[in-house]
Amino acid sequence: MPLQNSWIQTFCARCKSILKACNHALDRIILVLGIFGFITTILLTQIDHDSLPVKLERSPDQIRQIAQSTLQAIVKPTEAYQSALSFGRGGQVVFYLEQTIGVKKTKDLIQKEKLPIYSWNYRWFKPNQQEEYDLGLSTEGNPIRFNRTIEETRPGSKLKQEDAKAIAEKYLKTDRGWDLTQWESMGGSSRENPGGRRDHSFDWKRREFKVGKAELRLSVTVQGDQMGRYMYWVKIPEDFGREFSKKQNIASTINRVSYDLGYYGALIGAAIAYTIGLVKGQILWREGIIPALVVAGFSILGDLNSLPLSIMGYSTTENMTVFWLDQLYSIVYSSLNYATPVFFLWPGGRWLAKKVWPYQDKILTRSATPLLTLARSSGRGILLGGMWLSYALLFYVIATKLFGAWTPSFGFNYTNLFSTQFPFLNALDSGIGPGVTEELEARLVGVSLALLITRNRWLALLIPGVLWSFAHLSYVREPFFLRGIELLIPAIVYGFLFIRFDLVTTIMSHVTYNSLLSVGLLAGSGQPNLIASGILAIVVLLIPTLPGLWSLLQGKSERHPLIKIIELTPDRLSEIEAFPIAPLEVPWLAVLENPQIIKLGLFNHDELIGLAMAEIDEKSTRQASVIALHIRSRWRRQYYGSQLLAQLSTCLHDRGITQLQVETNWRNQALRHFWNQQNWPIATQTLQTSTQSYKMPPS
Repeated sequence: MPLQNSWIQTFCARCKSILKACNHALDRIILVLGIFGFITTILLTQIDHDSLPVKLERSPDQIRQIAQSTLQAIVKPTEAYQSALSFGRGGQVVFYLEQTIGVKKTKDLIQKEKLPIYSWNYRWFKPNQQEEYDLGLSTEGNPIRFNRTIEETRPGSKLKQEDAKAIAEKYLKTDRGWDLTQWESMGGSSRENPGGRRDHSFDWKRREFKVGKAELRLSVTVQGDQMGRYMYWVKIPEDFGREFSKKQNIASTINRVSYDLGYYGALIGAAIAYTIGLVKGQILWREGIIPALVVAGFSILGDLNSLPLSIMGYSTTENMTVFWLDQLYSIVYSSLNYATPVFFLWPGGRWLAKKVWPYQDKILTRSATPLLTLARSSGRGILLGGMWLSYALLFYVIATKLFGAWTPSFGFNYTNLFSTQFPFLNALDSGIGPGVTEELEARLVGVSLALLITRNRWLALLIPGVLWSFAHLSYVREPFFLRGIELLIPAIVYGFLFIRFDLVTTIMSHVTYNSLLSVGLLAGSGQPNLIASGILAIVVLLIPTLPGLWSLLQGKSERHPLIKIIELTPDRLSEIEAFPIAPLEVPWLAVLENPQIIKLGLFNHDELIGLAMAEIDEKSTRQASVIALHIRSRWRRQYYGSQLLAQLSTCLHDRGITQLQVETNWRNQALRHFWNQQNWPIATQTLQTSTQSYKMPPS
């Protein structure tokens, strides 16, 4: 028992250290709102579990078996066929039903009437053969569509229309089990083909089905004397489609203008900043490679996972090898389309941000414990993702219940996840690609550039926020601008959080939100393998937090730094002598006592972590040279060197110094990069001794 209590005490202590890691009051607010957001989202989806558009009754493998056996019974093939399986929805039918009777009643109607809205699509074909077969299956595995494609010139019977209708009715009654007394015949049509075959098409309308102007139809085509096509479908009025397209055209125009101004404006600004920074030696050309490769990698993995679905668009008259080469080229092109902007947005945006925040890295806050900082920013972002999920749900509940707005069923754009081998890859790709690119564009570049131009924080939050929000109007909503209104609040809050914390926070929030939309669909599918894939996606999202979280659980929490810069005096001699820096040509005591030398120390609490010294020229009281500038290795890459140098320059200016120089080894790339970052112009460069002299710019 004492051992058990000791373990519990240790665990509680570690949990307290994790909570203590939330240094800021805002972090604690985000922690509470994030947990509340996840709980609210789960409760809302559980209370209205049918809010998911579809629940799969059969797994993809079971659907394949059913489809194959169904077609084999019809076709009785003597040769092997190739196949492909996808999952989809009934186009504008869902939109019409939901706008006419509401989302909840539409879902109830789909379940009650087994409406052919969401379906598995199975294609059976052979290369270089025009004859192929398409089969549509409901989520329960029942055929709702069959189509045989053959040549128009293929010969066949020339039945009379009544004889062909008898074949069609027999098929509907015997093979599909329909009671045609509940259906009204809508007549038929006939068509003569060049090969001499006569095809007949027939339609039936469900007698007691009435939802607005929609009709439930059965359609059959008899090709010669054989079944050629069968469809169980919902017919919607044509005027709805025209009005719907008209509204979407307006939304698409606003979407395109907002996207072009926001995205290409940011990309051009970042490219210019990248070029300037590169020329000045303030940017290393390779800075954007790693984030670009990460985005490209997930894009390639997601596209490769979806590659088998591309066969649904294969034309049997096309060379199969050429088709697959074209698909692989498209995957590479798509990945480059993601990676190339990131390559410029990342370093170019960081360069712009440094013009606003000289001593901060706005991508990830620099600290002596980078893993803990990464964990904190990533965890903060994940919690914000949960908060925005609940916000979106509540926003549309209020918009639909109180203001008569409409939004389609959750997740309808992501249904092809069900058809892939590893759905979690596409879930992550849908989050990482847009999450990284859009946050670089709208926050890192957009907010930084707007601040540089306007010098107004509210305008810097509003301008890129509005452009980003209304660049999402391609999502179908009623009214058409509703999506832009929904995203405006998160856009402004994201901009504020970027300024307050860093870009990793907003990237992780964006990635989490987008990915969890797909994960929610997988979780509600009812299929164990899809649910497991969704869980795996969540595990991958948590990876950036794990190293830092492990350090906290091991009791290796960081001590919050208390940084101060003070003048070094002789009583600090022992600390300076213990400092890991090569001694100067004169003893340290003589340096500390020399009034011609400005001496500054950088302290964390009472620990000396850096120093900077400059000696005033004895012959000219207006000139000085930097003789020492050093930061302990653990505290580097946190802009403390720049802060020390800035304070040193200020002290010298106060003493009337107008010229300050430093001599460095220009072959040392890291050293050269540091001084280039200070914007000090090059005074001299000596190739023989590999030295380079920088001079302080005018005050």
